[in-house]
Amino acid sequence: MSCMNDLLSKIRGAGVFTALAGADASSQAVDTTGFQSLTFIGEFTNSDENGGPQLALQHSEDGITYEPVGADDVLPWDHENGTGSIAFPSGVEGELKIGYVGNRRFVICDVVKNGNSSDVTLGAILGHPEVAPT
Repeated sequence: MSCMNDLLSKIRGAGVFTALAGADASSQAVDTTGFQSLTFIGEFTNSDENGGPQLALQHSEDGITYEPVGADDVLPWDHENGTGSIAFPSGVEGELKIGYVGNRRFVICDVVKNGNSSDVTLGAILGHPEVAPT
């Protein structure tokens, strides 16, 4: 029987934030130095007829000047609209996930409410460290 693999040594939490009903919000910048992946994960509640929240990523090399992330650097990919954002439908509640696969050092996740009353809580997880125990 084999042992489970160690995930604890291969990830790092990089902050949590909450966007309450009726207000757009942005995460603090996540510094990806030393890691090769970044995922924002969380949940939303109270979605209404105006639709669920939209998550959009911005990235920066210097931590000062940010620009929207293109569709090729966001998971899941949405090549139809060509943007680095994900919109969630109305009338549902549940898990939010958006991944970044670009190569900029700093990343911000914006929560756009689109007039809805969703509460959103997100955390950032850095993974695939450049140096980790084996």
